[in-house]
Amino acid sequence: MGDGERSDHTTPSSRRQPETLTYCLRVESVKAGGRTRRELEIASDLYLDELHEVLQAAFGWKDKRRYRFGTSPNYGLPGTEHYLCWLEVAEQEPGVPDDRVRLDEVVRQTGDQLFHRYGRVDQWQRVIRLEAVREYGDASRRAECVGGPRGLDIEAVNLELSAFGQGRIAESVFTNDELPDTLAQALEALSGGTRRRLLNLMGQAMIGQNIRVGRDVATDAVRPYSCLLNLIGSDGVLMLGAETLPPDLSATILRQLDLQTYWYADDSEPRAVTELRHTASNLGLTHQRGDRLVLSELGFQMLPDPVALWWHIAEWLPTSAPSALSERDAALLYVLASATDTDDAAQTAAPFFDALGHYPNGPRPSTADDVTYWIPNLTRVLRCLRMAPDPFSRPNTRHPATQLFARSVLHRWPRG
Repeated sequence: MGDGERSDHTTPSSRRQPETLTYCLRVESVKAGGRTRRELEIASDLYLDELHEVLQAAFGWKDKRRYRFGTSPNYGLPGTEHYLCWLEVAEQEPGVPDDRVRLDEVVRQTGDQLFHRYGRVDQWQRVIRLEAVREYGDASRRAECVGGPRGLDIEAVNLELSAFGQGRIAESVFTNDELPDTLAQALEALSGGTRRRLLNLMGQAMIGQNIRVGRDVATDAVRPYSCLLNLIGSDGVLMLGAETLPPDLSATILRQLDLQTYWYADDSEPRAVTELRHTASNLGLTHQRGDRLVLSELGFQMLPDPVALWWHIAEWLPTSAPSALSERDAALLYVLASATDTDDAAQTAAPFFDALGHYPNGPRPSTADDVTYWIPNLTRVLRCLRMAPDPFSRPNTRHPATQLFARSVLHRWPRG
């Protein structure tokens, strides 16, 4: 797939029910006499990737990433429609992505069946049978266990299933004009459980709400850059031969910012200081004149105004990712995750990066490192602001203004 394109797998013609219904399902082994079963009441508008998550929670499986659904009891029968998890989509297996297909497209009438397996076996393990159909209300649970083998703790199962919520399928309350262009495109490209989780992430990030940045908050957040600009001052700083700051100036920066970092030699420049200096130049705050590091006109303007510096950095960050789709998606997802209370923005972003069709590791799920690989300029600035993990410096805790700053970046992200 090209870097400027999104996946365009063919999906079945729409056979969706016009109204959401309650499907009463019996899920059991395909083997005669199998003892493992669950009786579930499910919203008919669930996508198949969500149905797999329901099954996983209902049966207490560990994270089963490789699975598929099918329409025929004979796994290899010609004409069987196979609905694939993203891992098998990434491997270009024949079939339809399961996050594009709703349950009520493949199961419609009492007695209809759907088949399921997980792992690499080429045979079905479970049959899902529609036993009854009932009305569905706004207060109805999207997934509930109502029966199973003797001894099953149904209350504990339903505690797990409560994460799916109640009511009808979540729709975006935003128009494309209100969203960052990259986010609008991602939302349009996703469906099923992944889209639901992205909408949830957007809700946590308070997309579209007004942002107020107080002077005290901005002052503390941009302090690393203010510290560097103040030390350079109106006269500039004489650089050493290797184009590094003098050791006494580096030591002052580390002391003022309370940084404990590796410093390999007294005549070298600590990595944290090098990163701060380089990113200040990228932000247009400084430049080199001969052998002196001096403030730019913009740097002089920002020096007394931390709020203006805050918004300047927030406006610059969306431009830090090149135009390739993978880089834009990685930058947007990382910032969106940073605007929530997650402890690891890159890890939170990784599943969405895969779902958008990038698959940097083929069938292996993306990691936090896979996401940050594409956005070095963005993460360098956030490290300098103490808003992204820095394995070389301490303290390594996220700045308390991280969520507000990430929301500011999203606010300044180009619209469609």
